[in-house]
Amino acid sequence: MIYHNAIYIYGAFDKEITSIRVNLGDTENVTFIPIDQNNAMYAEIMKLVEEGKLTITPAEESPK
Repeated sequence: MIYHNAIYIYGAFDKEITSIRVNLGDTENVTFIPIDQNNAMYAEIMKLVEEGKLTITPAEESPK
């Protein structure tokens, strides 16, 4: 899978980063991938980051 425009996202009701928002493939389709070591998509994204093939933008301001 090709991922682009990755950005960390805060959870709706807390101040913790809970997911990564990414566009999939060559489309504008968006998905939210939970930060979970057991999630295959999360593991794939982190491997791409480690290899320098993907950068995840820091989250915007946390919820108050």
